[in-house]
Amino acid sequence: MATDSRLDRDVCAHCRETVFAARFGLWDDPVEMTQDGEDRVRWTGGYTFTTSMDEWELCEESDCLWSGRFFGLGLSPEFETSDSGSAVMHVRVGTPRPLTSGMAAQMIVVINDSSVEESLLFAHEDDPAAAWIEGRTRNPYIGRPNVLATARAYIEDCVKNHERCRSLEDRIPLPTRLIDCSDPLCPRIIETRDLDTCDPYIALSYVWGEAQPHRTTTDNLLSYMKSMDIALLPQTVRDAIRITHTLGVQYLWIDSLERQPRFSGLPP
Repeated sequence: MATDSRLDRDVCAHCRETVFAARFGLWDDPVEMTQDGEDRVRWTGGYTFTTSMDEWELCEESDCLWSGRFFGLGLSPEFETSDSGSAVMHVRVGTPRPLTSGMAAQMIVVINDSSVEESLLFAHEDDPAAAWIEGRTRNPYIGRPNVLATARAYIEDCVKNHERCRSLEDRIPLPTRLIDCSDPLCPRIIETRDLDTCDPYIALSYVWGEAQPHRTTTDNLLSYMKSMDIALLPQTVRDAIRITHTLGVQYLWIDSLERQPRFSGLPP
């Protein structure tokens, strides 16, 4: 099996010659579970191979990313013992359903028919598998223009091509108030009663973690409807305003700024 330098570096020879050589069984029959009349579980499908705990530990000690992943999960399958006294591992790998182009793919791993792990699959955009696996490797540079452009493309695809999203567009009511992010350096709160009910907005809901001294109250509502001093807002809120504007969306909903506490006397 031909391998690139990254695979040679990150995966041990034992795993390259088994599960990686078989492409994780992704194009084999789907992994399925059945139960008999006595509730005994039986697994079928996927790619199977047998190894031992001793051999698996050697893989993990060589910093193999594949075997190390399962040691990190703390899986505790039921073991049988080989003639040499080592714990035997029967491993089954595959997908719970056939792969189709562009699907959100999952991978399932079963060890000794008693320990199961399911994971989402990801692929780089330039990977040949990307045509079959919809998930993409996480990009840590979330504020970069190219990443935001990708996010915008996903939003447009959702709005234009997802039938369920289009059907919901006219039926979701707007919140009482939104933040107008037309000028990200001078955002302001607006009442939504005069807006078109189809106007799109982005929502930010998060655990505050601390008191929000600049949340909307009776005393500051009118001032916030003129403008908000962005320098006084938490970094999370400032980032949300900037990203909303960059994505080409005018309105943002934030729970701490959209509505005030019930005791404020203003309508919810």
